[in-house]
Amino acid sequence: MRGVRLRAARPAVRADDDFFALGGDSILSIQLVSRVREAGLGVTPRDVFVHRTPEAIAAAAAPLDGGTGEPAGHGTGTMAPTPIAAWLLERPGTTDGYNQSGVLSTPAGATEDTLVAALQLLADHHDMLRLRVTRGAGGDPVLEALPPGSVTAGNRFTRVDLTGLDAEAARAALTEAGERARRRLRPTAGSVFEAVWGDNNNGGGGKASLASIPGPRPPPR
Repeated sequence: MRGVRLRAARPAVRADDDFFALGGDSILSIQLVSRVREAGLGVTPRDVFVHRTPEAIAAAAAPLDGGTGEPAGHGTGTMAPTPIAAWLLERPGTTDGYNQSGVLSTPAGATEDTLVAALQLLADHHDMLRLRVTRGAGGDPVLEALPPGSVTAGNRFTRVDLTGLDAEAARAALTEAGERARRRLRPTAGSVFEAVWGDNNNGGGGKASLASIPGPRPPPR
């Protein structure tokens, strides 16, 4: 993969270094795929998850021609857990509800239909938002990325009507809805993200919280 570099917190990356052990995650894997394609080679995010090292990813890459696009089913299938996913799944207790979340400002004029449509596009594009955790014959965890279209974003979206509520009441309503959404996160059922939208119905935009099962990042120290 000449001309393609992975930024890491070390002076050099060896051919047999594991992308995820160096701190790579699902977002960085998409960036890596884009850089590889810019260099004229075709790989997919799943190739990064499955092969992981520069040497193995390069062996899986194929030259692109002008009309080459992403192959059908490019992000689907099973793969072994990344180091952080294995760390999380091997911990005692349940992983249901464990999440990272962020709050976004939604644009003026946003509606439930437009936000659900945008969320659907995101889920269809980002393979890890269609993740399901299964167990192999020996009981070891296996990650499975389901096909685009298999996740219905409308089922993962909650609208909270904030009309007439003061700041404290609105915060309480969103906190309650967010907690219910958190409890619906179940990786073994393929439920790895939830969105909660606070709609103030004044046309001036609102706030949306997106909670998801953490991606493959290093465990906290």
